[in-house]
Amino acid sequence: MNEKDVVNLYRSLMRCRDGFMKGRVRRDEGHPVKRMSERDREVMECFRNR
Repeated sequence: MNEKDVVNLYRSLMRCRDGFMKGRVRRDEGHPVKRMSERDREVMECFRNR
C-alpha cells in the first residue's frame, strides 16, 4: 500500500466511525424511559380494571 491508499483507508474508517458514533449518541439522547411512580401505577391499574 502506498501513502495515498493508507490515507484513503484512514479517512474511510473515520467516516464509518463517525456515522456509528452519531447513531449511538442519538439513541442514548433519545427519550429516556419514563419511570412510573407507585401512585401512577395504582391509577393505571384502576383504569385498567374498570
